[in-house]
Amino acid sequence: MAYSIEIREEVLEKIKSGCSIKMVSSEYGISTATICRWKVAKEKDNNEVAVVNKIQEVENREVEISNPVEEASKPSILTKADIDCLSQEIARLSKMGKFQEALKLCYSGSFNRLIQHQKAIILVKLADTQVGEEQTKSLQEAIAICDRNIEKKPFVLLKNKIKGKFPKFVVSEEKKEFLDSKIELLGEEKAIINNIIAKIYCDFITEEEIKEMDIDSWYKNLLLVAYYEKTNRSTKLFLAKKLKEENKEDEQKVKFLNQLIQKFSSRKNGYFDFTVYTNYFHCFLDYNLVKQYEKEKQEKELEEAMKLERQRQENVVVTNEIKPIEKKKQVKEKAPKKIISVVGQRVTARYHHENSSSTTVNDEQELLIKDVFANEIFELGRQIYIQMYNPENRMRGMDAWDRLEALKMKSADDIWALNSMINLIDRINLKEPGFIKTNDERNVQLIKKAKEKQKSKKL
Repeated sequence: MAYSIEIREEVLEKIKSGCSIKMVSSEYGISTATICRWKVAKEKDNNEVAVVNKIQEVENREVEISNPVEEASKPSILTKADIDCLSQEIARLSKMGKFQEALKLCYSGSFNRLIQHQKAIILVKLADTQVGEEQTKSLQEAIAICDRNIEKKPFVLLKNKIKGKFPKFVVSEEKKEFLDSKIELLGEEKAIINNIIAKIYCDFITEEEIKEMDIDSWYKNLLLVAYYEKTNRSTKLFLAKKLKEENKEDEQKVKFLNQLIQKFSSRKNGYFDFTVYTNYFHCFLDYNLVKQYEKEKQEKELEEAMKLERQRQENVVVTNEIKPIEKKKQVKEKAPKKIISVVGQRVTARYHHENSSSTTVNDEQELLIKDVFANEIFELGRQIYIQMYNPENRMRGMDAWDRLEALKMKSADDIWALNSMINLIDRINLKEPGFIKTNDERNVQLIKKAKEKQKSKKL
């Protein structure tokens, strides 16, 4: 049934005055669904009118004022409804690619954090289309907005996104901060720090080795904090607070330590991020050193394993030589015992075969995926770690790392695990031929061997 405009306006006026929709529905005999639809349409029309009025107001103010930044800093009388309406229009213009028009609207609500965040995002999008000084100006303004609101998480995430998207610009900014912070590392001292960082990454260093390093005590203590964080030691928080107390007069040091203390005090299980330390030292994680130390670590572990095996074999030889003598002595010393036999059927004979077979299986050392594909897994892990430097790829990188860790612990006789590993390597090499070096002949033999074992088990 169609209703006149007068009835519609009268019904909406009643609701606006405080009457409930149910009450008005029973009074006029109109369904509640129809009244709700009228109400939504009315509110939408009001919002559109408010947006148009707000745009017109901003355009008029632009003509009147010569410095929009000064005007934006003045107190505003915009209500929450105005801000919501303005934010929707800014988002609409940004989505259409009309960045300059959206920035004009941002000035009328620049006191509000929501509008500030939208403005910073628009400046970053605008920088994608710019070059040279214009791009630098847009990025500087976006970073300045993030710095003013650094206590809020959305602005922190946005700043990290800018760092990942415009690394050249951020490096130049970090160089300026580096000069201001008075961090002066000598070439020899920086080389020592690079070595220690690589060793901490490979778990190829001890606490005593770091303490004995001939470097500045401040850098030494920070490297100890990194070591404690990597090894998940509770001492990290204690040492960070102690350093803050000792260096409370140095603003730069206190600022960095506050960042670490906040991270350590958080209840969330944060992952270990090397970039926090490498950015502060203005150095990098040298993957050539990492590869070298990983190789040395494997050789050392292999040497220790061989040494333990030799000692075990020597002990076995000694015990085999002593046992016959001890047995003879025991036979001589033992008094004769009465043997009581019971005639009957053995009920435990069926378990005898199972126990003997299980011991032989346990004696054989089972090969795992990580043992066969050691070099391939190392290269894959390195690439995943590099990708995790980008904040946008961090969650995906952590998921890929977990899946790789689970896959490498599977048995080398598991056909599914073998196929998964080989397919993963093939997919990467399909995009970049020869990127992950592997032995195709060995892989074919492994699959063949696993299939044969599977068939023998079925038989």
